[in-house]
Amino acid sequence: MPTFETPNLKWSFSVEGLFTLPLIFSRPAIGEDGTIYVGGAVMSTENKDLGKLYAINSNGTLRWSLETDSAIITTPIIASDGNIYLSSHEKLYSISPNRQLLWSFTTNECFSSPAIGEDGTLYAGSFDGKPYAINANGNLRWSYGIGEEIPFKAVRSLL
Repeated sequence: MPTFETPNLKWSFSVEGLFTLPLIFSRPAIGEDGTIYVGGAVMSTENKDLGKLYAINSNGTLRWSLETDSAIITTPIIASDGNIYLSSHEKLYSISPNRQLLWSFTTNECFSSPAIGEDGTLYAGSFDGKPYAINANGNLRWSYGIGEEIPFKAVRSLL
């Protein structure tokens, strides 16, 4: 019969902010090198709701962080080249593993978590009632108005 040990906390990571901010909204994503990426919201000195992506080393220390124009509300995804894709209230972002903002794509409404197609195309739904296909350079390939919000993560077919 298998035995189970009581789990021990190896480390924790604290985010600093005013009152209860920043808030972590996303689930973590883990890169091939073990870096943990997680996003949330911070309050600026002008009381503006900004986003923040944290890159955390596997030992729990901060590797880097990057502020975005609005709260990061979805789980980041990591492409085969290591680039990180995430969405906020109005934008889809592409960020290099070394913290460089590669591009952002703007709509008027919230994006769902994107999915990556075999050719590198990003697919994401939006609360503006459109699915979006965006190429790896951040250019719109297509979108189509369906008239209803798309609050769910895009899923790539496994067939």
